[in-house]
Amino acid sequence: MAYSQKTPGEQEQLRTFVYDALDRYSSYRDNKESMAYVGLTLFTGAVATALASKDWPPAFAANRPWLIILAFTLLWFFVILYLRYQLRRRRWAALRVAGCEWLLAEWLPDSPNAMAKGGVAPSRETQRVSLLVKIVDHILPLSHSVAVIKPEVPPVYPAEIEDAWLRAEAGKGRGTDALIHEWLIHLAGWVAYAAVVIAALGLVPHKIASDDRQVPTPVRGATELFEAGEPLSAFVSASSAEPRDELISAVCRARELLRESSSSSAIVVARHDTRALLPKSVRQFGSNAGLAQQRGDTVSRLLKDDGLCQAATAPPVQHVVVLLGGPRNTQLSVYPTDDELATALSRDRRVEVYGLRAGQRPSPSARPK
Repeated sequence: MAYSQKTPGEQEQLRTFVYDALDRYSSYRDNKESMAYVGLTLFTGAVATALASKDWPPAFAANRPWLIILAFTLLWFFVILYLRYQLRRRRWAALRVAGCEWLLAEWLPDSPNAMAKGGVAPSRETQRVSLLVKIVDHILPLSHSVAVIKPEVPPVYPAEIEDAWLRAEAGKGRGTDALIHEWLIHLAGWVAYAAVVIAALGLVPHKIASDDRQVPTPVRGATELFEAGEPLSAFVSASSAEPRDELISAVCRARELLRESSSSSAIVVARHDTRALLPKSVRQFGSNAGLAQQRGDTVSRLLKDDGLCQAATAPPVQHVVVLLGGPRNTQLSVYPTDDELATALSRDRRVEVYGLRAGQRPSPSARPK
């Protein structure tokens, strides 16, 4: 039955369902995008470390470049599998978000009814993905590699919702740019992989020839991880995902410590406890991990906010990576009193901020002569 033919109560129930689905798929899409960025960052970091090393190629592979190529080929293979899963699930969620968004717009009183005029939605049976498409899709993302609705799954959602998703998948002038986003990320990975292969084969000189003059070799300290102050105050409840005064003060202090350590990068670790969420929180965040993700994103936004703290003493952080951390207290029965249990759970709701800085350089007297 079409939306216009339903009773007002049924229309309200359908709108509420689509609103909740839109929020849920939006959070899932953003999470998968963040996880894909983490995987690409780790791979490009490994490539940059190899190319920037002063001892290239390594001694064990000086005359055997195939060892380096094999190692990075295996690494890139697993990274491709990881990126493929994360980005395809992101595209799947993005298509459902687009369908829900257009469907809600279609139900507005002043809607031009573009969806109703767009013809018949594609059939569920035409969404099957062949084996060849899946193989090629590991090298270059293809538009047909993601099915917004699996044909073998029996219909569960109302036909009007499924039609909106299928129209988003088919394009029809209202698709998403998720495929272009996947191309760019895969292209960045392939460029990094090609750079390692070219360097391993010696096609590009790694070191620039110099004359007989002795040039002092710079001493580079190791990069170390440090805590940017104490863990931020615990979030009391799901509603506390918005910043409070004490949270803002703690973030500004963390930014001061990062500046004093000459660090422009931060790692935010958002943790969660093991208690079950209330039904309202489940609808909003999906799970404890989803709630922790929003807490971490909130702290990340505060770390980057230009107008939050004094720019001279606590400038915004340029690069922030948000990671999810599981609960430290998994056996709640070991706490004899409610106060001790509450304290343990609050520690699991904290957000920790870490910075990256260069290690101590050896003093001139300690250097070899």
